[in-house]
Amino acid sequence: MPDGFDVKQLRRLAARPWSVVAADDGVELFLRRWTTAGERACKVLLCLHGLGGHGGGYEALGKDLAEHGIEVYAMDHRGHGLSGGRRGDVADFGTFMNDAHAMLRHAARERPGSPLFLLGESMGGIIAIHCARLFPAEISGLVLAAAGIRPNLKPSAKDVAALLAILLPSLVYPSGLWVNTEANWHRAAADAKRLEQMKQDPLLLRRVSPRLLLKIAPYFRTILTVCAPAIRLPSLILQGTADQLVSLKGAEDFHAKLASDDKTIKTYEGAGHGLFNWDGADRVIRDVRLWLTQR
Repeated sequence: MPDGFDVKQLRRLAARPWSVVAADDGVELFLRRWTTAGERACKVLLCLHGLGGHGGGYEALGKDLAEHGIEVYAMDHRGHGLSGGRRGDVADFGTFMNDAHAMLRHAARERPGSPLFLLGESMGGIIAIHCARLFPAEISGLVLAAAGIRPNLKPSAKDVAALLAILLPSLVYPSGLWVNTEANWHRAAADAKRLEQMKQDPLLLRRVSPRLLLKIAPYFRTILTVCAPAIRLPSLILQGTADQLVSLKGAEDFHAKLASDDKTIKTYEGAGHGLFNWDGADRVIRDVRLWLTQR
């Protein structure tokens, strides 16, 4: 994150209706909203973004769903976007689940009686999966977009992160020590135009701590063995066939192991990691909308 990054100053520039919700430990979590025309939303979708991202990436999805009576909430994870917390670092990955739970409770208070669905993208998919296991009574359905079920990482990456986290556990390192930032963005961007947009976005994280990445590992390991067999919520899984960051096989395995009787997997030929930011995003948004309106 560039020096001089002022979260509170940048919040004032945010045009969309937004609010700040306090996490259980008092950290301020930034929340964007796309509201419906009527006083009462028929359904609510809470979106959880991926590593280094922020909730502003759901602009097109939010506009579309709001026009069809589905209100969209998109939070920034702590240490990301316009939320508080140390930039690009977290001591315990489980804190993200606690934060998402706080936001679920907030949405339920604001829209009592409205079915509440949870969408997780990339790292947000890991968080959403664990929330679906931990808090099923508070969630009406689960949507996973390029969820980080089985990441495509070099074998040496974990070793590098583990060593750094042990030696200097609280420091924030340039992400190049874990994954080359530019190379990673090339793998995530659908095309040159999207890559340039990412470079111009001041809210995207330029660095993360090895500790944060290391803390994700135990949550990967239990997705297929513990979470999937326990989740009975209606579930929609979305995955691009050309995703360079997470594997299609992971999505297929999760779908196969899900205990839910209402589960759907959709793949998008040629699509990469950013399913809501590529030329075929309209199809993805339509599929999410149709799935939500049928439940």
